[in-house]
Amino acid sequence: MSVEELNSLHQRYIDLSARFKSAWTFHQFLQGLHKLLMDGEFSQSSADFQAVYGLLKEVSQNLNASETDRVRSELEMAERRLTELNRLLLQEDGKVSPSLLRLFFQRVKNYNDSIIVQLVKFYLYNFGSVDWSQDHNDKIDFLITKVAEEAQGPQGPWVLRSRSQMKQILDSLWELMGRQAGQTEIDQAGRTVGEFRRRMIEVDTFDRLIEPRLIHQYRECKLGLGDLFFHPTVLMAIVETNIELRNHIQQLYRREEQRIVADYQRIFELEREVTVDAELDVELTTFRQEVESFEKNLQNETLSLEELARLRQHVRDLIPRLHGLRDGEALFVPDQVLELGGAHALEEDPVAPSEDDETGARRLNWDEELLADYRRDLIGALEGVDEDIDPKKAVLSPELFPYRLEPREVVAYRNLTTDGVNCHRNLEEFVLWAAALRSRSMEENEEIRGILDDTAITKEAPVFLRARLTTRLADLFVSRFDHEISQAVTSGSFDTARELQLLRMRLMREYSGLWLQVHRN
Repeated sequence: MSVEELNSLHQRYIDLSARFKSAWTFHQFLQGLHKLLMDGEFSQSSADFQAVYGLLKEVSQNLNASETDRVRSELEMAERRLTELNRLLLQEDGKVSPSLLRLFFQRVKNYNDSIIVQLVKFYLYNFGSVDWSQDHNDKIDFLITKVAEEAQGPQGPWVLRSRSQMKQILDSLWELMGRQAGQTEIDQAGRTVGEFRRRMIEVDTFDRLIEPRLIHQYRECKLGLGDLFFHPTVLMAIVETNIELRNHIQQLYRREEQRIVADYQRIFELEREVTVDAELDVELTTFRQEVESFEKNLQNETLSLEELARLRQHVRDLIPRLHGLRDGEALFVPDQVLELGGAHALEEDPVAPSEDDETGARRLNWDEELLADYRRDLIGALEGVDEDIDPKKAVLSPELFPYRLEPREVVAYRNLTTDGVNCHRNLEEFVLWAAALRSRSMEENEEIRGILDDTAITKEAPVFLRARLTTRLADLFVSRFDHEISQAVTSGSFDTARELQLLRMRLMREYSGLWLQVHRN
């Protein structure tokens, strides 16, 4: 065997081994995805891969021998079998939508970057073997961005990881494409991506981001780049744009989160007051399913812009039909629906909170008497639960179940009743006051719904005055939650931030419904 022949066979073996590694990783990924998210079993057996692995192992042991024909024959056989395996994997991959891929990586946390890089390489090794589609591009776009981004908190923001490390990864991917690109076309592609980045980041509302189909156009632009998409310079610009866009979308959502929830709560309130025909009943059933999906995906952090756009459009279609209003007549909850004012008991404190404040109530500058009875009842119920019971089980106990508490609220009480060496007393006090506020909101909501006389229309019943105070107080509490979440993220207490975010959402859900009861026409 000549040196030239040996080098050729050795390089062929290295290339085939790399392809085998990416295919095996993709096979493992599909098995995990089937087990977690898809019905039925993944039919392809790992024994097929064992056969290819056996051939490659045989080749590695004979590469330095004089049996050139045998080595070449074994490589050809391994390549044929691997090609067939790849064909079956690609066929199965056609059943995996980009959204399913995102959901899988949302559910599975124990993966590392090298696994994702191998999945990307599998797509690139087979780039010329498939009719490259928008779905293919979306999936590989997501995977590469997944490797590149790093979260600064439990819900972002996200930043680019080490640029030098990313450059090494992107360079290795570009080598697999086996092509050259001129500087002119690279610069043009970079300018195109940059222009989309500028346009999307300048948008200041969800409607302006969704309605002109900017996101859709950006996706089409990336697909239109062809294999130039994978050039390191262009792909780095795409990844940076993806990360910045994700942060921007999160900011837009947080800004409108309260109004979105209030809008669909209003649909449910109006539904009780009108006679619904068969056609409208079908639409309302569909709408309720959309809301359930929205809240589930929001909790799982898998909410898509398309889903949000459908929900908001459905609101726009349903409210006029349920309310009998003409176009343009105050159909939606305005931005300022929860502005403070008008109640001497609730005032914003212009002074920054002090760590020396005795209670969470005084830090918000509100009258404790508004919630004192509810907090007293809540503490009494918490005192009746054995401290050795796990908080997750404690919230389901007969004593606490009526309060619909979260485990974090049980922990807050227990922290305050111990010596509290590592306890942030102000925060724990605030968590309990917030639970008392939610209890008051639930009670007033039920009381208003139970009113069957004219005071339900004229809003002259005393509960309406109390409920107005409650909604203004809840707005202060939501702002305090925002502050505490930000503080937790800054200090690196990501688990605390996640727990507080859940409590914030629970409070918003409860009091947005109460606000609609009080302020609807």
